[in-house]
Amino acid sequence: MRYSDEFHEDENGDDSTVDPKLKVTSADRQKAKELSAEGFKAYKHKQYREAININREATKLDPQFLEPIYNIACNYALLRKEAEAINYLKKLKKFQTPEAEFFVETARVDKDFRLIQHSEEFKDVTGYVEIQLLDASSKGTEEIERIQKGLSGIRHQIAELGKDSETRTFPVIFYKDGFRLVARQIKEVVAVKRTRMREIDWETKFDIIIVWGDHDKTKISKGKHIHQGKRPG
Repeated sequence: MRYSDEFHEDENGDDSTVDPKLKVTSADRQKAKELSAEGFKAYKHKQYREAININREATKLDPQFLEPIYNIACNYALLRKEAEAINYLKKLKKFQTPEAEFFVETARVDKDFRLIQHSEEFKDVTGYVEIQLLDASSKGTEEIERIQKGLSGIRHQIAELGKDSETRTFPVIFYKDGFRLVARQIKEVVAVKRTRMREIDWETKFDIIIVWGDHDKTKISKGKHIHQGKRPG
């Protein structure tokens, strides 16, 4: 859930429920902003249905105001209304603006969506990826923190942290079919030239597994063992 105390910038968008020829006045924008603040208060008091209704009124006044659209999605997700939440995220995507893209990507790391973030449709709309990060180094705490921070910068989060049973001498990124492009983005975050990329060919709930290794060591480990007894191909 988001609330900003600054005025938003106008963006060209599309909402099939609103007349695109409707002119929005400064009074409309101000009132929409006030309603968004009211909706946030309702959300903070866990009055999610009330928050939805208030934010809907805000979008009627100013259809270009993206914050209440996003917040409606948040509140539906908290009510476990997956279809409705995803529908409002799709409305955001239709705007095709940097601000709309930011909101959709923010949903990947927003705890309000934790109850629906594992669904395939949520992943498809937002680009959410189930990521496991394993430390296979002799002392990689600082590097693990660096990777987590870097992933946060591109609005991805670690679903599970763990320790690999083998000590590796280079990082490896394992990815499921269909997640190669995201894996390449993550490789940039890992920022080690010797990082290997391998496709996952075993059963796992994770879409991507990052294994951090001691890349400054010269002796390459022959260990292939992955957390939970899984082995890469």
